[in-house]
Amino acid sequence: MAKRDLSIKKNADISRNKTALICMTITTVMLAAAYFLEVLKDARELGDYFILLATCIVPPIIAWVMYILKKDNVVIRYVLSVGFLVFYTYLLFTSASALAFCYIGVVFVIVTVYVDLKLSIIMGVYSFILNVAIVVKNALDGGLTADELANAEIVIAFVIFLSVFGIVSISKVAQIGKETAAKADLQRDQSEKLLQTTMEVATSITENIQMAACESETLGKAI
Repeated sequence: MAKRDLSIKKNADISRNKTALICMTITTVMLAAAYFLEVLKDARELGDYFILLATCIVPPIIAWVMYILKKDNVVIRYVLSVGFLVFYTYLLFTSASALAFCYIGVVFVIVTVYVDLKLSIIMGVYSFILNVAIVVKNALDGGLTADELANAEIVIAFVIFLSVFGIVSISKVAQIGKETAAKADLQRDQSEKLLQTTMEVATSITENIQMAACESETLGKAI
């Protein structure tokens, strides 16, 4: 089977969507299975788990349906990203583990396949605000111990580093890609102009040859 030409925008969008869908599906299935273990250990109520499960798996299902209908649909990236942020929000407000914040890192890496600066900014800013809100909520609910305060500092630092450096990296990749595409377009235009000039020269030479042949024939008859 021949490989798709990823220099064509439609093929590139299809490839990005497929990659993101596969990665997000694997991630959500593993998260759904992991939190089902909490139900078995009586660490989470069954009803609460069903809400968590719905926010976890519904967005990828919707995205797969959209992919089947139109493989290069640009909305798929937003369905996956915003859908995960809904799940992530519910998870942080209901999880007993202080490590639940780290899942944003996995999804942030997945969506970099789109090299979408606007999407990365949305995810980075939202995850920062959300994690700060969780820290403030915990502080207001019962205060923070020294260990909890240290954990909160790590969480906020992680989200800041992930968001800022991720956005900077994606911005640079997008800039390089844009300049590379512009250079390729310029080279293609130059090649087309060169081909057109070559064809004009070839046509002119052919016409001159035909004219010379006619003149030779006329001269031959005259002689």
